[in-house]
Order: sequence, then structure tokens, then C-alpha cells
Amino acid sequence: MSTNFSPGRRTCALTVAIASMCLPAFVSAGTIVGWGDDMFGEVSGTPAGDDFTAISAGAFFGLALRSDGSLEGWGINWYNVALVPPGNDYIAIAAGGFHALALKQDGSIVAWGFNGHGECEPPSGGGFVAIAAGNGTSFALHSDGWLVAWGRNQDAPAGSYLAIDCDVFDAQAEIKLALRTDGSIVQVGSGPTPPTGGGFIAIAAGHSHGLAQRGNGSLVVWGGGSPPAGNDFIAIAAGTFDAALRADGSLCAWGGGNEYGEMNPPSGGGFQALSVGVYFGLALAASSTTPVIRRHPQGCAAIVGDQVDFSVVATGQPPLTYQWRKDGVALSDAGGVSGTTTANLTIFPAQTEQSGAYDVIVTNAYGSATSHPATLTVGTCLSPVITTGPTGGAVLEGGTLSLSVIADGIPPLDYQWRKDGQHLSDGGHYAGTTTATFTIHPVQRDDA
Repeated sequence: MSTNFSPGRRTCALTVAIASMCLPAFVSAGTIVGWGDDMFGEVSGTPAGDDFTAISAGAFFGLALRSDGSLEGWGINWYNVALVPPGNDYIAIAAGGFHALALKQDGSIVAWGFNGHGECEPPSGGGFVAIAAGNGTSFALHSDGWLVAWGRNQDAPAGSYLAIDCDVFDAQAEIKLALRTDGSIVQVGSGPTPPTGGGFIAIAAGHSHGLAQRGNGSLVVWGGGSPPAGNDFIAIAAGTFDAALRADGSLCAWGGGNEYGEMNPPSGGGFQALSVGVYFGLALAASSTTPVIRRHPQGCAAIVGDQVDFSVVATGQPPLTYQWRKDGVALSDAGGVSGTTTANLTIFPAQTEQSGAYDVIVTNAYGSATSHPATLTVGTCLSPVITTGPTGGAVLEGGTLSLSVIADGIPPLDYQWRKDGQHLSDGGHYAGTTTATFTIHPVQRDDA
């Protein structure tokens, strides 16, 4: 998440976690378009239909997920990698060098293709939410935030994470990337060092380099070619070259030699997802003209009197109309609230009663789409401030002592009472150790 806390202003920015080859939540059913190298039918062999919701480009093959939960495979079929397993309960896919992974609705993982390093032997059980496949390496993210890797490179950093990816091309330079919950990047494997700090919302591992998207929509590359300028990017992909999707639905590519036309993605707009293999790329073109929300508003905290800005990016057959809501009730321009029927909502000056859940409905002649709710919390201060502290006193042994504190700050406020610097917990004659009022009964001599 990227939030600007400059004095007097709160900018609520997008938060997205693009995990592995899984696609962003804004993807609707569409058709597959390919470009670049077609030696093994990676481009010409894309399956027909307009019901695809996810795509993944491997070394020389492609995978796709249909809206009914079934899989399609095409391109080179070494080790039967393009021969997908049956079933219609899949929710995500990841194509690697010569093996592939699929994530089922129950959170379990299925693998097939080349298994020379154990890359097709996923952990048992469910609970996984994202997958990534490299060249002999497999990578997965659990719903609890921890990572697991198997195959050639089994290193998995400890911690809590939001997204993962790993390189699909060069086994000697293969890297794994993980996005922490604080928006910082962890890299496993040798190679150029990723940028420090937080604020990143998407990652992509390429051939000996990495690519990341900041919360403001701009791109950064380490170990590869310079990315295009701008802050309107909403999805990224990396391989031997890099590609990105802009908010207007157009594609761009850079960093490759263009020997196979990989630098020439299809022109125009209407694209909503992409994936990059070795010398080819895949894109998903929306088959519907109904609105699609590309960037959702993001909640934030503000101080009374600040300016708060919410924004949404949506595409679809124009004209698009907007209606912002608070707690499900339509807003109108009044009382310091403006832009209620535009893509940008402004609240100034913010008041405590304006705390709540904000969303926006985007509509055109073909339908509508509703954004994710963004929670706004308005208080008199951000960090807790104790306005009235507890007062000590003398109490007879066997009596009752109640200590209270009054604090202000952005809720929720957490409390932890201590004695001589040591945390206390409820039990025995202690009560309320994590509330605003702490009680001791009956008071004992060692409570002094």
C-alpha cells in the first residue's frame, strides 16, 4: 500500500497483490491474443473462445483457465506439459520451463510435466492461494502468508507475504521474488539487488532480472532494461523481455532483442491481463463492453481537517458514469464532499462522522461494476495520545484498586497494562489488563 501522509492531505491509493501468474481481481472473461516467437505454436495455437479468465506463458507453451474452471494447454508438448489435467475446479495457473502448476478451489496444488528435480511434487493439503513455476523450481504462497518451495531451488524466506514469482528461463540465474505485507521485496537467488523500501504492489521475475510496480502505478527494473515512464501501469510480466499493461488497456514491451517480434505486442486497448514466456507473450482481451474496474480505491486514516482523495480507474464502452457511496448510501456534492459522480472523490475538510466504507459504482449502457470498499477512519490524531493518565494511591490490603486511562487516536486502540515494566495478563486478582480500565481485587502486598 502507498499512502501519502504529507501534512493536510491523505491520498488513498490502490493496493493489489498479483500473485505468481495469477491475474488481478479485475479480470473478466475474454479472448487470448499472442505475439512473438511461434516456433512451437505458442502464438498460433492459442485456443478459441471468449470465456478465458487467466493466462500463463511458459518457456515455449501456454496455459489458460476458462471461466468454468477447466484448463487449456498449447505449444510445445515435451513431457506432456501442454496436456492439461481434467476437471473444472481450478482457480489459478502457472507455466514454468517444462512443467506447470494449477491451483484448485480447495487450495490444493496439481503439477505435471518434467519432474527431474521434484518440481512436480507439490506439498499435500490445501490452503494455498498463489503459485509460481520456474525452470525446475516451484513456489507457493499459503493463505497464512508463509511460503514453500520445491524442486531445484527449495529456499523459501520466512515471514508473511502477499505475492510471489520466479524466473522461468535460466536455471543458473533463477531467482524467486516475494512481496512482503509491508510492500517491500525479498529476492532469493544471486543477481542484481532489488530496490529497498516499501510501497510496491506487484512483482515479476525475469531472466536474471526483476520488475516491480509501485503503488503509484510506476515501474522499476533491476538488472534489466529501463522501463517506460508513467504512473498508469496496472499489471506487469517478465521473461527474457518485459511487458506491462496500462490503465487504458494498452500493452507495451521493452528489454528484448525483437528477433521474434516480442517487442511488438498487439496495438489498441481492451486488454486486461498479460503474461510473458521466453520469446513470446500472451494477453487477455476483454470480450465484454461492460465496465471493468482496473484500480480500486484504497482505505486510509486521516486527521480532522485533512483532505482525503479516493480514486478509481475503470474501462468499458463509453460513456462511463460514476456514483460514489458511503456505507452503501449514494453521496451528493455537499458538506465538503465533491466529485461524487466522477472518478475522483474529495473530502475536505474531513470530519469524524465521515468515517466509513466508501465505494463507487461505474455504469454504462451495458452494465455496471462496483469497486471494493475503501475504509476511511477520521480522528483527531493518528498515533495514540493519552489525555488522562492513571492516578496511583494507597489501598488497604484486601481492597480494590481500579486504574483508568483516557486516550485519543485513530481507532481501534489497543491497551496493555504493565507493572514495573512487565506486561500483565488477566487471571487471579487481575482483570482488564488489555482494556482502558485495569482492576486489582483483592489487593495484595506484592501489588505495590
